Amino acid sequence: MSASALSHAQEPFLPAGPSSHSDEAVFLGFTWFTGGESALPEIELGYRYADVDSGGDTDGYGASVSFNLAAGAFDKIRLVGLYGKEDWQGEAGGGYSFVQGQPFGLLGVRGKLVYLGGELGINGQPIFGAGVHTLGEFDEPPQSGGLLPPPPPPQLPEDQIPRD
Repeated sequence: MSASALSHAQEPFLPAGPSSHSDEAVFLGFTWFTGGESALPEIELGYRYADVDSGGDTDGYGASVSFNLAAGAFDKIRLVGLYGKEDWQGEAGGGYSFVQGQPFGLLGVRGKLVYLGGELGINGQPIFGAGVHTLGEFDEPPQSGGLLPPPPPPQLPEDQIPRD
């Protein structure tokens, strides 16, 4: 019997599941900013969309509106792009504050249930914030692809089985 009859190469197969998928969520958050006259937070209501690959790499976008409790008024609209992993994403974007009457840019990091970031308006005054929100991790698709298990060894015909 030849060696090639006993060896079996493993063949790659097509992925059993998606290598990436979309994940989206609506969230509620409370963020406290520096530089305000009040210790009251902003209440943020937002939407997040992300593509998450099987390695956890995440990119997407988000939009939100906020209510300034200290001013008692609707305040900010924000649009952000996000990039990171399924559990932490950096975000960059911009928005407009109706209370301050000016546009602003923002940079931040959003993780499971927490947010840290800053905003810079055209007045040149940076403000920094920290908060909590209802977003958990984005769902990572299951790992897929790989090699098929080797087939069972060949069976010898009855008349070729060695006898002792």
